[in-house]
Amino acid sequence: MFIFFLYINIDIVKMLNQGLEAFVVQSFYYGFYHADPHPGNVWIDKNGNRIYLDFGIMGEISKQDRETLLRLAFMLFNKRFNAVKDLVIKAGWANDSLDGMETKLEKVLGSVDVKSTKDFNLSTTLSYLLDILNEYDVNMPTHLVLFIKTLVSVDGFNKFLAPTNDVVKSLAP
Repeated sequence: MFIFFLYINIDIVKMLNQGLEAFVVQSFYYGFYHADPHPGNVWIDKNGNRIYLDFGIMGEISKQDRETLLRLAFMLFNKRFNAVKDLVIKAGWANDSLDGMETKLEKVLGSVDVKSTKDFNLSTTLSYLLDILNEYDVNMPTHLVLFIKTLVSVDGFNKFLAPTNDVVKSLAP
């Protein structure tokens, strides 16, 4: 597939950023997204248009869950770990007080640099986050775990095809 991009002279970084934007619009504007975006399911034609195939796995996110995810991302990005704990409780994902969770988040995620994709590994960071949530018996809804899996796939495309592309910078607008 990579050789195909070179053959038809497509700007891979531009294509990846447009695909990321499409994923964000699908997820956060419409609340419905293609949840299996591997190279066999997302093709690029000779004009650089994206062609989605195999809609067997689709994800849906309610408006409330979209808002919760955006708040969660904002809080993690800004290292507001106490607010993360409060959000998890408010979202109804935990029945316990989650005492000490913010300290654990600070210890594990406090040094993660999310300002640049170059030094940021989304898959590892999300894995750490999910491990901490699991440790505190946080029950994140299954459909949000599907969203995270899809996000990791999208990030994997970017890292494989354009390792120097700064996804964080592209998403800033």
